[in-house]
Amino acid sequence: DVDTHIVAQKMIWQEVNGYTLHSIKRLNGSAVNIAAIEAKINQAIADYQKKPSFNNSTAKIVLGQSTTMTDTNNLNLSEFDEVVENTANIDYRVNGNQLIITPNASSKESGVLTLKKSAGTGTPVAYKKVGQQTLMAGAIDKPNTYT
Repeated sequence: DVDTHIVAQKMIWQEVNGYTLHSIKRLNGSAVNIAAIEAKINQAIADYQKKPSFNNSTAKIVLGQSTTMTDTNNLNLSEFDEVVENTANIDYRVNGNQLIITPNASSKESGVLTLKKSAGTGTPVAYKKVGQQTLMAGAIDKPNTYT
């Protein structure tokens, strides 16, 4: 929505340029609730950074048998949709907050499975035109991963 866009821009100006805005008014003169929208934006950032409860844990698995790792942080594991590494060469699938791993005939005795969120990743770009406001299209340069 427009209010969130404006408050996000305010947060960027504050972080990048040190500008501080104490109030923002809509075209109709009503005040934007900056604190509430900043809290919503900061919560979205914190939620993006959350990792599954089983992050960095080790599981003993048996050839041909599936092992289920359940995330007690209740994340949507399907958001971690890109393989960073699968040195164990295991099969895996996601079902809600569960990661189901299954070794196959070509799996190694040990290894690592690391997945990352691919949404929003890329290179940030800044646009500048003489006489116009400089704009930035942000992107995530260090996507959230779990192992």
